[in-house]
Amino acid sequence: MKQELSQEYKNRWPALAVINIGTFIAPFDTGIVSIVLPNIARDFRAHISIAIWVPVIYLIILAAFMTSFGRYSDIKGRKKFFNIGLLIFVAGSFLSGNAADIFQLLVFRIIQAVGGAFLLANGRALITDAFPPHQRGFAMGTHVTTIYVALALGPALGGVITDLVGWKTVFFVNVPIGIAMLVLSHFKVKER
Repeated sequence: MKQELSQEYKNRWPALAVINIGTFIAPFDTGIVSIVLPNIARDFRAHISIAIWVPVIYLIILAAFMTSFGRYSDIKGRKKFFNIGLLIFVAGSFLSGNAADIFQLLVFRIIQAVGGAFLLANGRALITDAFPPHQRGFAMGTHVTTIYVALALGPALGGVITDLVGWKTVFFVNVPIGIAMLVLSHFKVKER
């Protein structure tokens, strides 16, 4: 029985790392964009009443779709939609970094938020699946800590990145991380 249990949860620690890093990028992006908003408004010559929608639309989409995406993923497969979320988020990040005007950026932020909603809706469920009951508390604690670290690091790193290479780069930071986690997720995260 113990052998059976250990086989079922064999990849739990690598899976936790992949899920935590994969979900890190969604809240990280929330913090990072807030700090670069004045630069975005200035470069696109957008009034602040329009530019403020860059972070707001992202949060609205996250809040609106997380619950329904979570339920849909419960039915159709959590890992599959976690990976789809990574792919959509990376595509949205890449497009956001290449936006030609404020309105394109708003559309690309919606795409990014849809991916983020899939990530955040499935992260905790995948962790619950990956860990036996007696280790879930620790696993969830690291996951929640990762989210709050991401929220705290976003503004700090956003400022540094913007000063060094420009605000568009804050979107490109998500691309290599997301692609790496997509590949690792394929091998390390198990569907239950």
